[in-house]
Amino acid sequence: CATRIQATWRLQGFNATLRCAYLRTFMSSLRTQDWRDQRLNSLGRSSAPSTLFLRDSLTAKLRSYGRVKVHKIQQHWGLPKRDERLLLYRTDSKQHALIREVILTVDDIPWVFARSVLPHATLSGPSRFLRRWGTRPLGEFLFSHRDCYRSRFQFCQLSAEHPMMPSELRTSGSIWGRRSLFFLHQKPLIVAEYYLPAFLSALSEH
Repeated sequence: CATRIQATWRLQGFNATLRCAYLRTFMSSLRTQDWRDQRLNSLGRSSAPSTLFLRDSLTAKLRSYGRVKVHKIQQHWGLPKRDERLLLYRTDSKQHALIREVILTVDDIPWVFARSVLPHATLSGPSRFLRRWGTRPLGEFLFSHRDCYRSRFQFCQLSAEHPMMPSELRTSGSIWGRRSLFFLHQKPLIVAEYYLPAFLSALSEH
């Protein structure tokens, strides 16, 4: 909840003005597209699987099922989607960011589609090397970093044929997605992860 997020940020040295600004932006970003606050699931107002809100590393979870590989689809500077801009910049800024899209496979089967949006300011100073990030899972790095923490989740359910999905992943049925803000050296970036049918099937068996 917002109270827990504020407590975490207070411990991490976030000033009150910045905390409140990001909380307001978090809520306003929910009004675009189909993203919903994870608290709706806690209140029983969603059928989203509980594993969508795991706070631990998703890569570690995938490794418990088999051999994980990252396949980079694209990584380029571009204009984020409007809801992403609202979440990152608190306004409908036209600032470009590094957009990274990858597929995570388990034993060569696609399990997760991930989209990350990293603003220029976040990739300055000690984080400049992320501009040339390769095929190591980004989330794995963020979880191992001492000066990185995460907001609560937003989640959505969408058609597996949604145009946002890479053409090779489009299929029938629906998928679940989640996203959150990470703060690396107190600078924001978005990581969104979409659970593909193979992953959802494996989760339903456990």
